[in-house]
Amino acid sequence: MHLIRAAITAGIRPSAMILRTQPSAPWDRWDFLLLEAYQIVQDERCDCGNPIWLCHHTSNDIQFRIDEVTCEATAYRERQEESRYGGPNQKRPHGVSLRAIPFSPSGAPLASFRRDYYRAQAKKREALNADAGR
Repeated sequence: MHLIRAAITAGIRPSAMILRTQPSAPWDRWDFLLLEAYQIVQDERCDCGNPIWLCHHTSNDIQFRIDEVTCEATAYRERQEESRYGGPNQKRPHGVSLRAIPFSPSGAPLASFRRDYYRAQAKKREALNADAGR
């Protein structure tokens, strides 16, 4: 994924970045497919960074654990803010942020929930359309 993002940023063909070939050659079918796939992944991303089809799924077989990560650069900036300006929320440890990491207690592959999520969304849209047509 990072190679496709790098190619888009550089304005070159995704396949050129992945295969390390001449980037000035014309775009082909695979370049457009890679670009489309990348955009689908981006469009399916929730605000928290996880796939929307995991975050918004109602299955009891998807749960989240909290993983604590520390950014040393943020910790340094926050310490400087506190010493210079009185700083933001002093109860929070320096540089700590929380993020939700999805997992399935049953061990089901998380990708398996994608299809079910979109099917449920389609049913909701159908129900809304049916109600609007009354």
